[in-house]
Amino acid sequence: MKVKRAKIDELMNAVPEMPAGFRDYATKEILKRNRYLFFKKVKTKTIAVCSTCGEKVELKKAAHNEKATCPNCKTKGIAKAINKAKQFEYSEVISIAQKIKSKSADGIVIRYVKVQIRFKHYEDTSQFPDFVLNSLTNPIIGMWEGSRVIRLIDPDDSNAVKKYYFEFEYSPKNNQWQWINEKTRSWCFQRELLRDALTIMYKRNLKQVIKNTPYKYCAIDYYKNDLCNIDDYFSEYDGHKELEYIVKCGMHNFARELVSTWMYANPYYDLKDLSKENLKRVKKLDLNYRGIKTLLWCQESNLKLSDVQLKQVIGYGNLQNMNPLLELMPINKIINHIEKQQCDKDIAAGLWVDYINMSRKLGKDVSKSAVLFPKDIKASHDEAVYLVAEKENAEVESKLKEVFEKWSDILEFESGKLKLIVPRSQKEFIKEGKDLKICVWSSGYAKRMADEKTLVLMIRKDNKPYFTLEIDTELVKVKQLHGYDHARAPIEVQRFVDKWQRIAKGRYLKSRLLNMNKGDAYEQRIAN
Repeated sequence: MKVKRAKIDELMNAVPEMPAGFRDYATKEILKRNRYLFFKKVKTKTIAVCSTCGEKVELKKAAHNEKATCPNCKTKGIAKAINKAKQFEYSEVISIAQKIKSKSADGIVIRYVKVQIRFKHYEDTSQFPDFVLNSLTNPIIGMWEGSRVIRLIDPDDSNAVKKYYFEFEYSPKNNQWQWINEKTRSWCFQRELLRDALTIMYKRNLKQVIKNTPYKYCAIDYYKNDLCNIDDYFSEYDGHKELEYIVKCGMHNFARELVSTWMYANPYYDLKDLSKENLKRVKKLDLNYRGIKTLLWCQESNLKLSDVQLKQVIGYGNLQNMNPLLELMPINKIINHIEKQQCDKDIAAGLWVDYINMSRKLGKDVSKSAVLFPKDIKASHDEAVYLVAEKENAEVESKLKEVFEKWSDILEFESGKLKLIVPRSQKEFIKEGKDLKICVWSSGYAKRMADEKTLVLMIRKDNKPYFTLEIDTELVKVKQLHGYDHARAPIEVQRFVDKWQRIAKGRYLKSRLLNMNKGDAYEQRIAN
């Protein structure tokens, strides 16, 4: 909701100061999430300083931007060579909620602050590690608040909330920075909007902030995930009060997805469809939405899985790939065989189903264990793809020769420098497509012609690919006529095609073309 300048100033004047200790809190939270070991090789030793514990340590091995572990605090981080990371910085966005009291109404303001921490190392590294230790304890810290969301409670209805979105911008007219109504982002205006970020949530005052507000039961103070956009959480609660139950029951992974991701379906309905027993498993295992969908699939398929098996199946990707496998074997055998595979587990089931379908096309007996349980699913799948393609290509080649023998005497035509031919192999389609940069070599033209669903003819000039002609067998007319890079036909080609249509036994050609799909009875009716 957009408001005028006077209203903006009134709301901004009601925003309180930042809580005491917010700067220290922000610094610690960012350091906790960005862990590094700054190192320098001194003679035969590799001396490092850990950004987490701030201690000087010795590393056995270190490489710039590679993973390393601090021997003192056992923290895993990224190694940074100080001669390469002379000036290093990182930043995070923190969202903090506070109560406000304006002249018109009370409410909550959610503030988005970008905190940047910089370690300045300079060129001189001779004083290492002392100057690094100093920069870790006294880094350069910058803070910039770029977004605010204000939720005002309606004085006449304590459950009604009005939302206002603001951003901080420099005004050349007033020669100062000021809060304005948030601008709509588009492809041509993509300036950073802090409230769009996945933020670190400031938790210390949440219980006090939501007290006596429409969000007093939203359970955000119970929410364990530190990375959360507070406004997104409130918006999700506005539409789905079930969020309170989900958070208080300990379903934090599911709650995180509800708050932080956009979903096509309504995931709350899937939760309601679970049995009491399976609902307890969701709480016990703290399953995400994919886990809930997997558990619901097991419930509908009457499958009993252990907790270990359930977690394995959750990683198998699209569950629809599992249904064809269940028709051939029990779930335990499916899981055991997929777990033996070296390929990614989330694609193994899909590859397995494809392999079985292709094995049937090749005439193999899939009831035999040797066929049904390939040692390497991916390798067997790739081999089957080649064999099926080889078989289909052989069939297409054979049919193309039959089409050529059937139509070459009737359709092939030559006049002047131009010649029209009927292709007799897939190689001719490939050469035509590559030479003329058209899609006749793909999109299934060769197969459709082999099945006599279309006819593709090729015009040559000085025995080189010149134009390609497709005849619509349903309408008995030229459907496409393309030259190099889909160029239009010049007058000479158009006249050539017209002459070919007249000379190539007009009505007889039409009746033979129609006979492909319409049958002799239809051809006889056309002739009469």
